[in-house]
Amino acid sequence: QQPFIEAFVDAPEYIDAVRVAALTGSRPEELRKGVEVEITLRQSLIIRIHGAKVTDTTGQELRILEIGITNPIARDLAVSVHDNGRDGQMLVNIDNPRKFCDRLRTISRRVFPEIKYIVTPYSLRHSVSADLKAQGLPVETRARFLGHQSGRSQRAYGRARQCKYPLISVRKVSATEMVRHTETATWPGKPKQASAVVRSHAP
Repeated sequence: QQPFIEAFVDAPEYIDAVRVAALTGSRPEELRKGVEVEITLRQSLIIRIHGAKVTDTTGQELRILEIGITNPIARDLAVSVHDNGRDGQMLVNIDNPRKFCDRLRTISRRVFPEIKYIVTPYSLRHSVSADLKAQGLPVETRARFLGHQSGRSQRAYGRARQCKYPLISVRKVSATEMVRHTETATWPGKPKQASAVVRSHAP
């Protein structure tokens, strides 16, 4: 992911949105609403996402993720918050989801010409899900992280074996709604041990 994100030097208006999407799996509409990023004294990022696709039974109106600044993408986002934000906080947003998706496709064709791999916000979302599954995180935690109310939704997102080296250091996840169907949401592949202690709860 890092070479792809670095290619956004030609599109600086989107580079932080791509970093947020790569770390959190945020949907384009959620980025349009604005994602709040804050640096903590614990060397972590607090990321607040106002959900899309929210109804009485689906989605999370608000989810709050604490991610360790332990990989290049998180470090670059933290530097951007420090340099461009105010008091350690910054709002990351996009003006037009369609233009954002088109720019991702254009740059991915340039970065990956031989394999013809096309990056979209949803391929980043699948990548994040695969990372969380590879760490062996509980279904409830993964559902809240991606903004789901049902653990069954996890079946459609990523597989543990697709992620050889988990990068996202998940420290805490909270969301507005409880997660249902956690006992039925299984995934293929042998899970790896989580890289960080996770406390998952709904306020």
